[in-house]
Amino acid sequence: MTRLTCPACTAPSLEFNTEGILTCPYCGTSIIGEAQVCSACGHLNPQYAEQCLECGEPLTVIARVVLRHGNAARNPAFLERARGQAAGLQADDVRASRERMDRFREMDRLRLTDEAKAYARQQVRDRQLLIASASALGILVIVILIGLLAALLRLPSR
Repeated sequence: MTRLTCPACTAPSLEFNTEGILTCPYCGTSIIGEAQVCSACGHLNPQYAEQCLECGEPLTVIARVVLRHGNAARNPAFLERARGQAAGLQADDVRASRERMDRFREMDRLRLTDEAKAYARQQVRDRQLLIASASALGILVIVILIGLLAALLRLPSR
């Protein structure tokens, strides 16, 4: 039994898939009857076409090499798709960056709020400590004055 060869990569192992389409397990080329299915856009092309008639994607290994190294004016479809996705990826990146920045700003706002509350509590404690110290000093002065007054009253007069 002879095995069918892939027209794109010449691998001798084309196989029928569940839908009855010949598929190459090495390069992914699909052949429906006398036509090749473009892996980029799904267009049916003649069996020995070098490039997809719809999108210009190379269908054979030789066409891929020539297109890659030649002065082809058209880019392969996969490259065009990737370029088309770049704007969406960039927009997603900008959105994600803005969301991260918003989270950082919120975290910073909460930190500043907590610092302001801690500073206000510290001021209250400092005032209470100042009042307590001033009261203790006042009481000490009063006790000393009472002691001096008592000492002066005990002195015998001459």
